[in-house]
Amino acid sequence: MKKIFAALSVALLAGLWHAGDAKAQGPQYVYRIGFADKAGSPPLSNPAALLSPRARSRRARLGIALDDADRPVSKAYTDTVLQISGGRLHTTSRWRNELTLLLPDSSSLPALRAKGWVVAIEDVGYFPGGLHFKTAPGSNVPTEDPAPAPTAQKSTASAAYYGSAWTQNHLLNGEALHDAGFTGNGMLIAVIDEQFQGANTHPGFAALRTSGRLTDTYNFILRDPANLYYTSYHGTSVLSNIAGFQPNTYVGAAPNAGIALYVSENPTSEQRVELDQLISAMERADSVGADVLSVSLGYNTFDYPAGSDFSFADLDGRTTSVAQAANLATAKGMLVVVAAGNEGSSSWKKILTPGDADSVLTVGAVAANGVPAIISGYGPNAAGRVKPDVCAMGQGASVYNAAGGITTGSGTSFATPQIAGFAACLWQAFPGKKPGEIRDAIIRSAHRYTSPDVQLGYGIPNFAQALQTLGVQDETADNSGKLSAFYDAADGRFRLEGNLSGIVTLALYDLSGRKISGNQVHFSGNRVAEWTPETPLPAGVYILHYQWPGGAGALKLPVL
Repeated sequence: MKKIFAALSVALLAGLWHAGDAKAQGPQYVYRIGFADKAGSPPLSNPAALLSPRARSRRARLGIALDDADRPVSKAYTDTVLQISGGRLHTTSRWRNELTLLLPDSSSLPALRAKGWVVAIEDVGYFPGGLHFKTAPGSNVPTEDPAPAPTAQKSTASAAYYGSAWTQNHLLNGEALHDAGFTGNGMLIAVIDEQFQGANTHPGFAALRTSGRLTDTYNFILRDPANLYYTSYHGTSVLSNIAGFQPNTYVGAAPNAGIALYVSENPTSEQRVELDQLISAMERADSVGADVLSVSLGYNTFDYPAGSDFSFADLDGRTTSVAQAANLATAKGMLVVVAAGNEGSSSWKKILTPGDADSVLTVGAVAANGVPAIISGYGPNAAGRVKPDVCAMGQGASVYNAAGGITTGSGTSFATPQIAGFAACLWQAFPGKKPGEIRDAIIRSAHRYTSPDVQLGYGIPNFAQALQTLGVQDETADNSGKLSAFYDAADGRFRLEGNLSGIVTLALYDLSGRKISGNQVHFSGNRVAEWTPETPLPAGVYILHYQWPGGAGALKLPVL
């Protein structure tokens, strides 16, 4: 990873904590091996063998069919490779039909190349002391939260409620989503990063831990489902922008979302194998049914192998393996949110990959006043596409540290999860939308949409406006069985009718994105209710968002 954070104080050890291994390990090379086909892999006719129920449900909801990329690498091929080489399996990629293998030397490669179904072998990594080790003692000890964790609720759109996260959240008008009742419920965000030191003990994640919303974890460096909480707290700080929840102290962008945590980045070296680890993490996120990927990682240069750096021409949105994987992740139904990179003040200056990918939402960094952070990478990508797409506060952002406290950090790393979290809340409001539609609404809401800039892209999104944009689009859809509303200007009341039952949450916005009023009404029996806003409404066009236990919708309302 070309570091995607700049001013965060992180204590990195000289290497990963290798402890508890009974046998000393020698050097290990990493080889990427590609296959010609997927002989013997489970067929598409058996989707339960390919994806989790949640993932299959997401595909069905979005009308995305399974294809050959969803079938795993051939077990027969994998077993034969391991038998011939005596190596250790490191990563697999069903999307690319390849694996990576740990070997002490290259002596077994000729025998592997002789197999007709092996189409490529590439040296992608070297670890002098080996790579796979047993879990470090104490790094994953279950924690007890002595008091009940707080529960996310509607905000009051106030600085007091959001605490130190207010400035960055308010810059995006993200509190409008929370006030409308969209805090990430039912959405799953996969955070792919370095280690998450302290995330298993930080009080700001107590609600996440005790609610059971931390649904999946995996370390793709150590091939270990548990070993995530040591060495670096870069991932912890990224996660706080999404899932931190301490009312009146710190509230992140999606405090009620489900979370998956994946470690793909080794902070001690830059090697091509990290691309394989990132792709494997994307694939696992797909298989568990994640909706949004938050990726504060990016690449252009490597320590190993020699001469394997990317040229800027490679960053055309379609060429690097991680850009291809990010585009495929989008096609599989996930919104991929990626950091632009911190090369703005370096000789490279440009964005990194996979931030160059065509379909991802690439995020640059600004200060609280909206001025671009000097470090934020410049676009466009090598094909001339506008990048970054949008920006958020990445200079002096408020983040968690490993010690259980709050600090500040700078970098596109911390702008990215803010956008990812609010994007999940926006998608919660319109679950039938596809990733491209959510991405498009966010971009269209940005303050420079009509005049994009090489460092700001389309600018700073306004999530209230994005919410309205999608709501207005939904106005053309069949609204039967939902809600109708009429505003009687004479007495300043709404008359609401709908095939609804129970408590319905209402939020009224003007077309600039400003919330005018909100309330809850109860529907029962005749399915009619009345609501009087706090103040009479001037003539104009408004958007009424509504949410009930069975769903959500929006109405465009002219007031004469």
